[in-house]
Amino acid sequence: MRRVKYKILFINMSMIIILLLSSIPLISAISEDKQSKSLPDLIVDDIKMDVGSMPQDIFFVAKVRNIGDSPSGSWIDTRIRITWMFLGIIPIKQVYARLIPNVIGNLNPGESQWIGRLQIGMISSIQYGSYSFEYTVNPDQAIEEYDYLNNDYSEIFYVIFGYWLR
Repeated sequence: MRRVKYKILFINMSMIIILLLSSIPLISAISEDKQSKSLPDLIVDDIKMDVGSMPQDIFFVAKVRNIGDSPSGSWIDTRIRITWMFLGIIPIKQVYARLIPNVIGNLNPGESQWIGRLQIGMISSIQYGSYSFEYTVNPDQAIEEYDYLNNDYSEIFYVIFGYWLR
């Protein structure tokens, strides 16, 4: 009885070792494939608000950065979605959504640029409260990237007594 248990244990351990050793080439092939493919990876780092010469001239722009290994190309699209939030957490109404094409030079690895300029004075349905601004870079996946899951960035801004606050 004891001998049978040791035999079963030995067979199980042998199977585990064989499975582990046979998966090593597969794991290295996957990592080599990712390393051999040099691609850009675009992210939105920040959203900032600029005030123009008139109080109603408020502009929002996004800082896009390439954290990948190759240049992005000259066209980078951004989409902005503005959502009115109840108590800052419950979305009530989508106020604005737009795709903003941006013609820039190559965004080289490690470089960043402010793009996606939106003038808030054009939007007439802004009321007091909090608003979630969500910028998405490369929303249509027109640029082949290393990772598409990191292309969104959102931040909350507030309108109090007609003034935008961060």
